[in-house]
Amino acid sequence: MPSKAYYLTYPKRSEFINDERYEEELVYYDKVFARDMQEGQEFKHGFGCGISVLLSCRQIYHEFAGVLCGSNTFVITRALHCHDQNDYQHLHYPWQCSQFDYAPLWLAGLGCQVDLLHKVYIDVDAICPRDCDVFEFTVFDMLPIIRIIWKHPWLTKKLEFFRSGRKNKEHAKLTSAREAGEHSEQRAILLNNWLNLLCTQDVLRLKQYIPFKMHLEHIWVPILQEQDSASDVSVQFCNIPTIKRYYIVNSGRGLTACEERPNFRIEHLLNEPVLARNIVEYAAHGQPGVVFDLTRPTFSGLDVSLLHLDRMFDAKYNLAEIFAQANDVTLRARSTSVESNFDHFIALQELRSNAQFREIVYAHREDSSPLTIELECDMSTKSSLPELEINIEGLVGFLCDTPNTALRISLNCLRDGRVYNECISVDTICLCLSIYVLLSDLLESWSIPLSHKWTADITALVIDGRGILKSATCCTDKGLYESTIENKFAHLSKEEMYHYGYMTAASHDRDYRYLCERALRPHSGQVLECLLKLHYEYWADWRNVRPLPTTL
Repeated sequence: MPSKAYYLTYPKRSEFINDERYEEELVYYDKVFARDMQEGQEFKHGFGCGISVLLSCRQIYHEFAGVLCGSNTFVITRALHCHDQNDYQHLHYPWQCSQFDYAPLWLAGLGCQVDLLHKVYIDVDAICPRDCDVFEFTVFDMLPIIRIIWKHPWLTKKLEFFRSGRKNKEHAKLTSAREAGEHSEQRAILLNNWLNLLCTQDVLRLKQYIPFKMHLEHIWVPILQEQDSASDVSVQFCNIPTIKRYYIVNSGRGLTACEERPNFRIEHLLNEPVLARNIVEYAAHGQPGVVFDLTRPTFSGLDVSLLHLDRMFDAKYNLAEIFAQANDVTLRARSTSVESNFDHFIALQELRSNAQFREIVYAHREDSSPLTIELECDMSTKSSLPELEINIEGLVGFLCDTPNTALRISLNCLRDGRVYNECISVDTICLCLSIYVLLSDLLESWSIPLSHKWTADITALVIDGRGILKSATCCTDKGLYESTIENKFAHLSKEEMYHYGYMTAASHDRDYRYLCERALRPHSGQVLECLLKLHYEYWADWRNVRPLPTTL
């Protein structure tokens, strides 16, 4: 049942500044009108007027109303041609042709005949997706539909959101057919859940305002939501200047309403930014700091409830960054063997999937709030730090992204019947320089085609318990070539490795330019990415430095 906003309008002379433009619009109007007539659009567009004619005669109205309403299934949708490139000059805006706005108007216009309805569907396939250039439709006001259902409670079993399968040509370019179907299915389930939650269950206790029609003004709900996520339902009252928000959780099977939000005391604090930030920093600070245990994995020293303090506050002050600045953050991993890779530090990669944990770990830090990685080796036999062999292949990317990270290695073992403990702090800058020098030497001495070198990955990067790099093993993406090289540069000082990097860049100027270009392409190997990050971190001024050639 489309609304009147879908009609092609005849061009008005007053809307054009010259006759030439007006003539072009007349030609365009005739062309579109002829096309719609051939496709039968006149009946589709004029169905609403046909009902108006039937309603004009009381006798016909009483005879046809029961059959029309009770023997038909009504689908309320919107015109798809509003995004057609041929009709872009006469673009109809979504708020003029929304099926969500038209549905309550049409139902209210039926009067008492609404009781005779058999089934009414509201189409969700015609909704603009998130990436639509015309209108990104993410929320809508459900209050008009809710009012109709509250007035006619039996409509809860007759009114339903569903998928019609209709698809806009412009929308089809944005998503695949499978993705569009999944999104539409999610929309239909979510919106039907909203109807059940807000109308039938009335979990927000809004039905008490029915006698006072002027109290409720809007109920904004999202039309698309990911599973296991939370969102806000915004309720606007006419006599309250602020919008009340309710915390809604989607568990997959249904929607659950949690405690009402926001905390108005926090909103008042937003007007006092210095006071608000000081209070949150005090609450976020923990004496032992924040510790992420990568072996279990668990975390401590972090009050998660503060991260959900208030969405407005988080958007303004970035709570995760406040936690990072107010605490010492430690990433701790344990092993019980002399040769260990600490499960390739998979737990560290999983931290990146959580947005707030990722910001806490990867935030920019001052010297007063360091980030420390602790590798604990608990041995049941007599051991020493030089005997340990630690594969940091899973850690090298993190060290490249956060060069100021502190690395600490500790050893706990039994010696002469007593527990022996030894701990050492590793110079991470010196370690990163060693990694760069060793990987550069490996690529230069590796006798394989250049194209294979740029797709090579790191399979092992071994250090001992003192943090000294011992060897590196790399292989191509297809596993055809593999190379292991011992670190012959372990005796170099930090200054000598800096000098080696400048010498390498100067002697391979052309290769480094190709390195930068190749790294921007897809399917680049881990070796290339690591070299590029370290190169721009420690030798960013290599074009301006021309070191004297020396023998290292």
